[in-house]
Amino acid sequence: MRVTIVSPNRERIPDPLLPIGAATVAALIRELGHDVRMLDLCHEADLVSAVRLHLTAWEPELVGLSIRNLENNQLLGHRSYLNDLRALVRTVRDISAVPTTLWRSQA
Repeated sequence: MRVTIVSPNRERIPDPLLPIGAATVAALIRELGHDVRMLDLCHEADLVSAVRLHLTAWEPELVGLSIRNLENNQLLGHRSYLNDLRALVRTVRDISAVPTTLWRSQA
């Protein structure tokens, strides 16, 4: 099965982080014999274009979204990522009819 694992984390403060949770899941799925590719959206300027390009070129049979944080946990400058996640799910569903799963990585 062709599987895409998407890491939508775009936070770069204090530093951009490697999507370790997503990479771990990708490795486990690969060990089960599936063909897995990751899409790390941290440094993508246009999320919709990046997702569209990846999904149309790869044509996965399953898309997994790895959610690291639901908010930035800052008292000043608080930001929720829920609307961004909704938009990402909508984008994936607009592009592809394959099953999509969501999980929150615990790092």
